[in-house]
Parts: sequence; C-alpha cells; structure tokens
Amino acid sequence: MLLLWKRGPLIHDVGSLVGGSRRQRPIVQLICEYASPPWPQQPLRKLTLNLINTYTGINTSYYAAKQKWQNVQASGNTGNFRWLEGQASMILNGRYELKQQIGSGAFGVVMKALDHQTKEHVAIKIIKARRAYSQQARREIKLLQDLRAADSDGSSNVVELRGHFVFNNPGVGNHECLVFEMLSSNLYTLLEQVQFHGFSLPLVRKFSEALLRSLAFLARSDVRVIHTDMKPENICIRNPKRSAIKLIDFGSSCTEGQQLFSYIQSRYYRSPEVLLGCGYTVAIDVWSLACVLVEMHSGTPLFSGENHIDQVRKIMALCGPPPDAMIDCFAEEKRTQLFKPASGAQAAAGQARWVPLDPPCTRNLDEVLGVYSGGPSGRWLNETGHSAADYKQFKDLISRMLSLDPSQRLRPDVGLGHPFITQDYAGSPKDLRQQAAQRQAATSSGSSSSSTRHSSRRSGTSASSSSSSTSAAAGASSSSSGATTATGVNRSAERALHRRASDGHEDNRGSGHPAESGEQVMSEQHHAELAGALIEIGCPTAELSGSRYANVEP
Repeated sequence: MLLLWKRGPLIHDVGSLVGGSRRQRPIVQLICEYASPPWPQQPLRKLTLNLINTYTGINTSYYAAKQKWQNVQASGNTGNFRWLEGQASMILNGRYELKQQIGSGAFGVVMKALDHQTKEHVAIKIIKARRAYSQQARREIKLLQDLRAADSDGSSNVVELRGHFVFNNPGVGNHECLVFEMLSSNLYTLLEQVQFHGFSLPLVRKFSEALLRSLAFLARSDVRVIHTDMKPENICIRNPKRSAIKLIDFGSSCTEGQQLFSYIQSRYYRSPEVLLGCGYTVAIDVWSLACVLVEMHSGTPLFSGENHIDQVRKIMALCGPPPDAMIDCFAEEKRTQLFKPASGAQAAAGQARWVPLDPPCTRNLDEVLGVYSGGPSGRWLNETGHSAADYKQFKDLISRMLSLDPSQRLRPDVGLGHPFITQDYAGSPKDLRQQAAQRQAATSSGSSSSSTRHSSRRSGTSASSSSSSTSAAAGASSSSSGATTATGVNRSAERALHRRASDGHEDNRGSGHPAESGEQVMSEQHHAELAGALIEIGCPTAELSGSRYANVEP
C-alpha cells in the first residue's frame, strides 16, 4: 500500500492468472475481486435453502459458549459465581439481566443488573454456594426485612432490600441472591476522587448527621442492631439528590445479645472493646463512625495500625490507656506486649493496676484536626465554615465518640443534638447567616424610614410654596440635607454589612495570605473536585454561602 501511494497503481503481467489471456490489470483490483465475491443469484432462495443448517450452526455456537461458561464455573469450584467479561447476557429469576460485575468479597460477588419488570438498574449480591455463607445470607435477609418494617418513614438511611431468590448454578450449587437498590460511589471512592485531601467541615457535618441518624435508628430499643463494619467502603451515595447517603453491607450484622462472631470490624475502625476481647454493644459502631468522620476530613485513617497489637498501641497514643477492667479481658500473651503490672506503691495509691509499656497520649486531636491551623495541613485556612469555633465543636463531638469506656461513649441520639450538628454555637455557619439576615433586615428598615422622611419633607416643601422665598429655600436646604444624610447612612451600612459578612474570612487572616506564610493551601482543582462531590450527594450550597462552592450549579 505504501508503494501504491508512492507510485500509483501497481501494474503486473497477470495473464497467466486471469483465464490465460495476456492483459495488464492493477494488482489491487484483483485483490478486491478475490476478497469480495460477486453478489449471489436468487439470494432469498439460497438463504431459505440452508435454513436448517443455519439454525443448527447457531445452536452449536450457543451451547458451546454455555458449556464453556459452565466449565469455568465448575473449574476449581469454590462455590463462587464467576462472570466472564464479554459473555452473553444472563437473566436470573426470569427478570434480572446481568450487565457487569461491580464488586466482590469473601461473601461472593455483586452484579449490576437490569430489572425488566421495573426497567430500573439494581445491584444483586450473589452469595457463594456454600452452606455457611448461605446461612449467613438468610440471616442478613431476615435482619434487613425487620429493619425495613421498623423504618416506617424511611429516614434511617439503611440500604433497601428489594427482593431475594435462589439461583441454581449447574456444577456449582445454589446461590442466595439479594436484590438491592442501585447506589452510586462509596465514600472511599469519593476520597480517591479528591486525591485523599478530605472534605470540608460543612460536608462532614452532613455526613455526620445522616450517619448518626442511621445509628440512632439501629440503637432503638425495639431494634438494637449492631452493624459491626462501619467504614467508608460501606457508606454509599444515593443517585437522587434528596437523600445523601446510605449505609450498606449488613452481612456480619447482628442483634445485641446475639453476637455470632468475636472477630469483627475492619482493623482501622475496630473499637477498643473488640480489640481487647470484651463484650460489645451498639457502641462499637459509634467508635467506627468517629474514625470515619475524621478520615473524611483529613483524608487519612485516624488509627492505621499494621496489626492487632499496633492498632491498640495507636489508639492509646491518642486516647490514653483503657480502664483496668477492659485490659483484664485482653489475652495474656498479647497483654504482656503492651502492659505491665503496676508497682506496689502505685497499686497502694489507688492508681491503675496496668501500666502501658509505651508512653501514652503522644498525639492530640488539636493537631490531627488542625483546630487552630485551618484544618489538616492548613488546607481550609480562611475558608467559610472552618473557623476555630467550628473546629472546637467538631473536636468535642469526636472526643466524646472516642471514649474508651463504651458505657461513657456518646449515644447516637444524643449526638444528633450536639452543637456541631445543630450549629447552635456562636460563630457557626447558621449563626453567621442569621446575623447577616438580621443586619440586612435592619438596613432595609432604615432605608425605608429614610425614604419616608424624605418624601414627607418634599411634600411639606410643596405645600409651603405660597410662603416666602426664604422659607422655601430653607425647606429645600433642609430636605437636601436630609437626603444627603440618609444616603450617607445607607452607604455606610452597606460597607459595614460587607465587612461583617466577610468576618471570619478576610479579617481573620492574621499576618498575611497563607501562601505568603508558607501554609499549604488548597488548589483550584481540589475546590473543583469537592464542588463536584457536593453536587453529586446533593449537599445544599446554602450551607456554604460565601465559600467557593456557592456559585456551583448542579
């Protein structure tokens, strides 16, 4: 083809190839004639003549592909459902057309499917065809059904189970299948989208309120369900913007008093009572939620232990040693790696019976959250909604949720009334909005009064037109003076309002711009990414009035 482009049509003596006649024809033309044979005569007759052979070939290809899929399912049979990318679509239970695999775990796989009855996409959790997994799946189904029945108004933010069935997989076994509403990204994926820089405090406040509401529902006296696996991967964003997030994955959940497992919770979010081998209650989910909220703002896990022992060590570095009663539950071979018995003098003085081998409290929440430095690494310095007052309330909420003693840990229903959630404290975004509205109302009222006085004076001037010119001039002078005074007051009020509205944003910058003082400032790209995240979860931009997100349109 390169030569053809360089020298034009290639000519060759092809007489011996074309009927024995000696004539010159382009080689490319001969290739095309060979590659595309002439259109057949009587095409309809030829198509119908071999109809049986055509269908036989189709059936052979179909069953060969199906047998290949069954062989893959049965090979090294672990009881798991296996999906081949690009394979022919499958319809389960007569209505769910599988589209693609969107997740996997020890339990099995999660498939995206189209429900042909509702014409909506759903997520199907296909459990391994093994007895233990099937039993656990049936417990999860029963628990989710009970939660649905208890959540009469649908305000719990718990994922919706839409149905369940059993799929008989030839050569593998029976898969329990759970059909859920289709959700969007989880919070860990959202953190990845912002390069693990974390989310703003107003957005974290929105997460906090929704998740505390979920835990308050689970902790109700008529429910008492322990989720046991609160982490960013198990908190998903809903597609509709009217509700922000949903709590998913109740596969290891249980009711309080009927705990089936002692090894629960992902390590970074594991509560001290679980780590030490004590009994546990719904309070373990509050501990996990505190770890999640800090990670959502800072972008990094609060306690990133490399193993079981290191996790306890990292918790003590921030929260101090746990009570003696909890340390007593710790297995002796593990306890000796972290604690030693107190000396006789310490025990006689009524001090703790166990002393940590490593010095405790080497970290503090002020530094982790950046309470006085504009957030973690100073990323939110001078941003609206990130004042020291905001951070102090956030720190207070987290410290109460991180109480080592589960009986003293903040209850979810109490947490919903915390000032950080309700914004009932001086300098909160809600308080600043109310103050700005009051100032605006006062300014508008003052403008109306000035206009009324000005109009009345003009009327008085017109009515006294029959008076002497000196009196008229005096009246006009007085009216002009009044108008000037009113205008001056209005402009001064507007300037004052502008200054006060920016209070906490411009006036609190201190010695200079953060870029000049060497602080790490958020990039415009980070702001754009966070704005997209805000839109996706439906966070009301009214809560961010005055910030860079205020002008973002959904």
